[in-house]
Amino acid sequence: MPFRNGLNNTMKTKVLIVDDHEIVRQGLRAILETDPKIEVAGEAADGEEALTKTEQIRPDVVLMDIRMPGMDGRIAARKLWSRFPNVKVVILSTHDNDELVREMVFAGVAGYLVKQSSAGDLLHVIHNAKRGETLFSRCIMERFQHEKHRESITGRPRAGLTDRERQVLAHVGRGFSNRQIGIELGISIKTVEKHRQAVMEKQAYTRLQG
Repeated sequence: MPFRNGLNNTMKTKVLIVDDHEIVRQGLRAILETDPKIEVAGEAADGEEALTKTEQIRPDVVLMDIRMPGMDGRIAARKLWSRFPNVKVVILSTHDNDELVREMVFAGVAGYLVKQSSAGDLLHVIHNAKRGETLFSRCIMERFQHEKHRESITGRPRAGLTDRERQVLAHVGRGFSNRQIGIELGISIKTVEKHRQAVMEKQAYTRLQG
């Protein structure tokens, strides 16, 4: 739908593209600029630059790779969530192993796409991220659902998590946003964020012990 009354600038979703390969950034820019409701507000080549650019331009969404030199996307996502809670982070990566995806989910990302995703999927996730919704690639969602189903059959929930943390984990796996999880469980968004952070820390501790 075309914009009216000169509101096109204020209604656009501002996106910061973060990837260490310039050709990838150029390709993503070309895709995003096909959508009149998206404005590419800047680019960054690593996590440190992403933090600086986010401070400067305050994008709505940071579209970021994980594997980058210097500060990678794993660290940058956590720092962005801590420093700029209103900025949504969407991961776009070739890496989709379960441990990495789960770590990013509990680092507060608003979406996780593999680079084989379509341009339409990318645009859809960015718009939904701005609205506060959490979306993942289909293959990632299927694995979340399979894991939840396996736990329900075996009766063995993820070790070390409290009942509430497991409830939050289940809702995250269904693609619920923090706000939606809070409504479903009758807790505040801040409490949801604390549970997500606790799960992430427990998983990191388990990896160190293993």
